[in-house]
Amino acid sequence: MTDRATAALRRSRLVVVDLSAVTFLDCHTVGVLVDLVEQARHSGGRLQMANLPEHAHQLFSIFDLYGVLGGHNDVATECRACLNHLATAHREALKVTA
Repeated sequence: MTDRATAALRRSRLVVVDLSAVTFLDCHTVGVLVDLVEQARHSGGRLQMANLPEHAHQLFSIFDLYGVLGGHNDVATECRACLNHLATAHREALKVTA
């Protein structure tokens, strides 16, 4: 998964990872996801999770990961949220340079 997500981040500033088929999610995997989110932010992009399986909601709740990784919504909703975030960041950057 890491290789595919990293490759996707090289091609696009916006990546939404569909976790609906995930059957196991542990703290190590969450750490990898957080690292990927940081890579995306460092390069001016955004990486969000979508379609979080029911068993993973407990882990996300315990560690308060929804704000960092997303996961509340389906792919389309997370994509819209990411696009809105990027548009807001772009508008803010334009204000700074104006």
